[in-house]
Amino acid sequence: MEGFFIEKHIVVPTINDVTWAQEVSSWTVEASKNGVVMPNGELKPTMLPKTLEQVLGLFSYGWSMIVETEGLAVAHAAITFEWPEGWLEIGGVVTKKEYRKLGYASMAVNALMVMVKHNFPDKKLFALCNSLSLPLFIGLGGVVSEGKELPSEVWKECENCSNFVRARAAGKLCCDTPVNMTLADMR
Repeated sequence: MEGFFIEKHIVVPTINDVTWAQEVSSWTVEASKNGVVMPNGELKPTMLPKTLEQVLGLFSYGWSMIVETEGLAVAHAAITFEWPEGWLEIGGVVTKKEYRKLGYASMAVNALMVMVKHNFPDKKLFALCNSLSLPLFIGLGGVVSEGKELPSEVWKECENCSNFVRARAAGKLCCDTPVNMTLADMR
């Protein structure tokens, strides 16, 4: 792979890392098929799938982190959106199925936060967390918020989500939980 290591096991992939992009895309597709069963029995996906092109787009900005072990990519996290008022959204957090629950996603997110804080100290970080990623972000020091501090443009994107109507009916801005990562401690 062409990406460069920023520390042992953490790689910043480049647009030329097509094999890793294919892997990350396939993990998001697989994760999107799993979900949480809602009270009405409907399956709510916990992640929106990302195409190969979308993942390569994330790689092209240099704002993705891959955790690798023994030459294999096992987890990914990225800055998925840059919003007004200096907000950056952490997303695309996904782990290869057989490596889940081993801390690799936390490593990817933490490395991403360190990179942002080092290179862009005035930027603010947040994530929109599903029920699976919420404990990860809280464990990294994130604070659940109502999302009122975030730019209104964030919530306009939710209108494109298949869960939008249900979220609004429940009185929420989004089907996911906003977590402010700005003050989180990097390890």
